[in-house]
Amino acid sequence: MARKHNAFEDSAILNNSTYSMWFNRLYGVAINAFEWQGLPDSVDERYLEKMLFWYGQAIWFKDDVLNKELCLQCVPAGEFDIYGYPIRRQAASTYNGYINADLNESNSVIIYNNRTRTPDLDSVILFAKRLYECERTIDVNIKNQKTPGLIVCDEKTRLSLKNVYMQYDGNMPVIFANRTFDPNQLQYISTGAPYLVDKLQMQKGKYYSEALTYLGYESNASDKRERMLSSEIMTNLGVTESNRTNRLTSRQEAAAKISKMFNREVTVRFRSDLQLSQYTENMDKAMAAMESGELVIDDVTGEVITDE
Repeated sequence: MARKHNAFEDSAILNNSTYSMWFNRLYGVAINAFEWQGLPDSVDERYLEKMLFWYGQAIWFKDDVLNKELCLQCVPAGEFDIYGYPIRRQAASTYNGYINADLNESNSVIIYNNRTRTPDLDSVILFAKRLYECERTIDVNIKNQKTPGLIVCDEKTRLSLKNVYMQYDGNMPVIFANRTFDPNQLQYISTGAPYLVDKLQMQKGKYYSEALTYLGYESNASDKRERMLSSEIMTNLGVTESNRTNRLTSRQEAAAKISKMFNREVTVRFRSDLQLSQYTENMDKAMAAMESGELVIDDVTGEVITDE
């Protein structure tokens, strides 16, 4: 028969599960952000993005034995040029022990995750921990609403009180007590736990929105209920675009080098149907039209006012 967990073990399991849920959710978002086009069958896009997430760099080369182009984990092997690019590099597989140490700047291309050549791992861990803390605090706060008090009693009445609480916890419409039960022997202390779930949910939404913005996705972290001003929307989009291009530019530079070195057309784009750049352009046109008087927006309804 399986051993029953105690309260501390149950709490630890729930803590680990909650953190893992948030980490894996953000991890999935991060490695699914970019769409590579023109890849040969021998290059796995998911593995490529995993290497960039965990290590901040990957290496594209052709294996002369397999006669295939591969993209694996990059391990700098020393000897850097004047700009800090490793002249000698190695390719390694994290699964089967494959190593190719005969690589250099003439037969391979290093793909960096961003302009600082750093992985996203540390940042995602930070966001996942913040989200985990919010999630578990919500769980505790909800639990405290059900048991908002502390009962002080002597050892003799402890068992009786446990039986009474079991009836209460089981949602019994009537609670039965023994004739010897003396309520005057009890001391009830209120824990005074305020209901904070709504505020914590709002904070969790801000953390998640911040994480998505970091990964280059459009996300509004504002809790304003009224219509946002155009300038506020543009500011949010500017932050998103700066984070997105930081990661996208490094991939595009590598794609151009790969295309030239291996005589194929490889491109990469951010995987989004929201078309941030097009939206930004449309907002610029709308702002210009409003400033020139060609477009008038009702401040109350937000509707376009025409002369008709």
